[in-house]
Amino acid sequence: MFANTNIHAAVDVPQLSVPETDYGDAAGYGDAGHQQSGLLETVVASGVGDAWQTVSLRTVYDSPVIVCTRELDNAGLTEAGVRVNNRTNNSFDVRLQVPSDQPGSAASDVYCLVAEEGDYDLTAVGGPKFEARTTEATETNGFELFFGWDSADTVNITPALAQTYTSPVVLGQVMSFNDSRYSQFWTHDCTDRANPPTGAAICVGKHVGKNDDLTVRNNETLGYMVFESASGTINERNWVAAVGPAFVEGVDNSPPYTYGLTGNFVSGTVTQTAEIGGQGGFAVLFGGDPLADGELDLAIDEDTTFDDRTHLAERVAYFLMETAEGILLQEPYMGFNPGDREDPQSDANALADDLNDTSVRGVGSDETGVSLALSFTPTLTLTATVRAQNPTAGDVTLCGWMDGPVVNGSFDAGEVAEEGCVAVAPGSSDQTLTWTGLPESGYTTFLRFRISSDLLTAADAVGIATDGEAEDFIVEVIPPPSPERDFGDAPEVDYGDAFHGQAPLLETREVSGSGDNWTTVNLRGDYQDPVVVCTPILSSAGDAERVIRVRNVASESFEVRAQRPGGVFVGNWQASCLVVEAGDSTLPDGRRIVAGTVESDLTSGSTLAAGWLTSQTENVSPAPAFTEPAVFGQVMSFNDTRFSAFWSNNCSARTAPPDSGGICVGKHVGEDTSGRGSETLGYIIVETTGGTIGSVAANGAAYEVFLGTDSIQGVGGTPPPYTYALSSSDYVSGVAIHAAMDGADGGWAVLLPPNAMTDPVSAGEINLAIDEDTIGDGERNHTAEQVAVWVFDRENAFVTTGPHLGVIPPDLESASQYSAGADGDDTNDTSEVSAGNDEDGVTFTYTSPGTIQASVTVNNFADTDATVCAWLDVPNLAGVADGSFDVSDLGTPGCVTVSPNTDVPQAPVLFSWNGLPTSVSYSTYARVRISTDALTAADSTGGASDGEVEDYQIVVDPTAVTLASFGLEAMPIEQFVGSEGAPVQVLLAMLASWDESQAGLLEDSSREDIAAALIDYLDPDGDGQVAQLIWETVEERGTLGYYIERRSNSGHWTRINNRMLPSLPIAPMGAQYQLLDPEADLQQVLHYRLIEQEARGSKRTYGPFVLEVPSR
Repeated sequence: MFANTNIHAAVDVPQLSVPETDYGDAAGYGDAGHQQSGLLETVVASGVGDAWQTVSLRTVYDSPVIVCTRELDNAGLTEAGVRVNNRTNNSFDVRLQVPSDQPGSAASDVYCLVAEEGDYDLTAVGGPKFEARTTEATETNGFELFFGWDSADTVNITPALAQTYTSPVVLGQVMSFNDSRYSQFWTHDCTDRANPPTGAAICVGKHVGKNDDLTVRNNETLGYMVFESASGTINERNWVAAVGPAFVEGVDNSPPYTYGLTGNFVSGTVTQTAEIGGQGGFAVLFGGDPLADGELDLAIDEDTTFDDRTHLAERVAYFLMETAEGILLQEPYMGFNPGDREDPQSDANALADDLNDTSVRGVGSDETGVSLALSFTPTLTLTATVRAQNPTAGDVTLCGWMDGPVVNGSFDAGEVAEEGCVAVAPGSSDQTLTWTGLPESGYTTFLRFRISSDLLTAADAVGIATDGEAEDFIVEVIPPPSPERDFGDAPEVDYGDAFHGQAPLLETREVSGSGDNWTTVNLRGDYQDPVVVCTPILSSAGDAERVIRVRNVASESFEVRAQRPGGVFVGNWQASCLVVEAGDSTLPDGRRIVAGTVESDLTSGSTLAAGWLTSQTENVSPAPAFTEPAVFGQVMSFNDTRFSAFWSNNCSARTAPPDSGGICVGKHVGEDTSGRGSETLGYIIVETTGGTIGSVAANGAAYEVFLGTDSIQGVGGTPPPYTYALSSSDYVSGVAIHAAMDGADGGWAVLLPPNAMTDPVSAGEINLAIDEDTIGDGERNHTAEQVAVWVFDRENAFVTTGPHLGVIPPDLESASQYSAGADGDDTNDTSEVSAGNDEDGVTFTYTSPGTIQASVTVNNFADTDATVCAWLDVPNLAGVADGSFDVSDLGTPGCVTVSPNTDVPQAPVLFSWNGLPTSVSYSTYARVRISTDALTAADSTGGASDGEVEDYQIVVDPTAVTLASFGLEAMPIEQFVGSEGAPVQVLLAMLASWDESQAGLLEDSSREDIAAALIDYLDPDGDGQVAQLIWETVEERGTLGYYIERRSNSGHWTRINNRMLPSLPIAPMGAQYQLLDPEADLQQVLHYRLIEQEARGSKRTYGPFVLEVPSR
């Protein structure tokens, strides 16, 4: 059973509170009933002894056929067969019977298989081919000559079979109690008791073993099932039917006798097939857990009328399923468990039958087949994902209704899902039903889902169907107290609001604290289920050992602290953390990443009894398997206040890192002597096959991820740190988690810079060591280990799986922050990591009289196309705008499709508006939106599921600069400082722009001295080249000069020229300008912006311009 659930969408929207609900039980909505008939189920009856015990069935049968076998815990228990009687359509009676007909059987579990009488071929949908039937046994076989093993005393049921079988698996049971004396089912090939049944001959009968009561026995009803030997999966349940080899011997021989299985099975039944021994026997499941570890443990039991329970080797037939209460239907239903059977039980909360498990065996809720989620797409949308099971040969129908958006107490035809009633093909599948345009305010309503082979329509919310299932839900839409979205900030009263959800995938955080105090880390993204992994950063090998502990992980924050094993942590600490959204995801560049959590009460350690056994770790191997995984992990809770650390292995050997064969994770306590309580383990698995590098263009941040060599030693080694070489010197931060456990004392990876003045990730290297506790031996030496590392080209990196404008992903706000300047959220950096203004993606240019152009920098990190649109509230010729973004305000060429990012940067998208006023100054507003939703000209307002919206105030002033071009080129240093280069006065002026005092000292020096001093600034990397920015203006009015700024990898803008570059006297007619940028990396894509200093004291910013040096 599951508790009430709050369901969140990928964006903070109103939540759903979904109590458990079940079969058509919403009061006042009319009843929806589905007839149901059973096909096959397994059941385990516990504590069966000499007395009759009634077993209730999960489903209803017209004529159930029942086959059972005993679980014999040990050979010391008295022999007893299983007897069945009093079959009804939903129950039967079962008991154990000692062959002497005297009491004395020990209470045991009895494993039974129940099937509806008839023939079935479910092979088309992954199920078995079989039939279940009954026959009357009028004769009896046995060891004594009075009975004998004459085939004529059995029933040849071959002619009664409706299907043919190549390799028959025959299971059977004496299914009545007409004679109170003991008897057992048996089967053979109708010729020789020692031969198993064949496709051409199957005989069944009853025997009394060695019983010496030489009197005629009453007739009994025999139930039998014949399966074709096979295995498969139907309705997500694995099954197997087979006959094992003849090596299962008696209880007094040396049991158990084991058949190996492919997969893990937990229920079913077995029957001895043929009678090689001649004394009469019956198969039993042997031992306290006969189906453990993918094996079937068996023995042959027999009566002890005149001797022991030894027995010659026999064959055993079996049918097994992977679930404790395996059930097969030949009709559709929702979820893993079919619907319960009950009378209508409606109530006000649709809870009437939720806790009424009519299976009587704790099967659990039959309501697990529907999951609900809210999202903006772009209006508030409820999405129901229905797990549909269709074991029939043809399509069935699934329908869903929601009372609303106006709740009127009935399910009307117009309230069916937007998809209508959908056809569901044979097999197991997830079907999606949606309702859009829902109100965001708080309210309660109901939903109903029905599935049937009947042809349901939108008008069939009530009534009786011949098969299938109906389930009702009560849904409470709870307005969120503070939704987090990206909002536009133009005046809302006039322009309406626009907001976008966010699709965060991962981010890194550089965190710090002091002592044992918990520090709260607020996340930039709003996650559904974040997984957090942290690595300690030591400043030197003399620092005290510490692990990083994490707790209270929520969608927007987590708590972190340092912990010293076995002691109190004193002083300051630092850590680098990685946060990833849980699930099986793909990075924007296509790399697979799986993140998740697992609860574990297992603990490893050098002094613990279990040591470093891999069985003390949790197997989290995903399907499909990773080829070359790098695994990162963290003890992500603080249930036990004593220290513990994460570790991983390949599920086979502690010294082997996770690989394609297995990924196991656990916690360890190093040299500590005591175990630990249960903790939540977070893990992140990254595929590294096919390359380890991700580009900034494809992901929004460049990274490198890999599993390093077996070379990282202890903090106490000589001399730490130990390094892995990186592919680029651009990487500045990262996390490191050590893989496997070569060192027996236990340990964990730490970041350890070579000295206190450098960072652990710098100069193309990551500097590492393995730390360990000093509880047992006081030292921190450690044998070489492998370490998984993931480094990034910036601190506080942020990667999304959606599109956005510009380089900086959008901030999230709790509400619209509109203002007259449309800058309400411009400087409100909610990331808390100084990411900068997220309105960096759009540049407006007055390109010619009456024309405004918007250059939009776009990034699309989704795996599908996005759409970008731009609106300008176009003013009339008097310069007056109408105060709204109309369809006609959409810029030319309209909404533009943006393909997913690749390693090649996206080209800016250009929008333009013509025919604007030219003789007056005016102010208006613009809005730019991008989303994977299919935005149109009419979508200037409302919600979108992902992406970004940015608003801008546009002030048109005749004094503005009109830019004709802005470019970048690489110039040889010699061209400036060589003998044929710039005059001395120009060289001095250039030197003064970087070092005014030195230029003054060199004012009377030779040209060569001035050039030599200038080279130190022009060519810091010594490559003989310098970046030169060149821009041209068409006209300038009231311009004093210019500054240029370049964006760094961290997103900050750095001014290139501290001294303003003066405008030219002829500027009203336009001019060309040049400025050198010696610090620019000519191998990278660069971002610049131009700042105009006006005579009246104000500044204008143009850009950003995305530039790179043209290839030669």
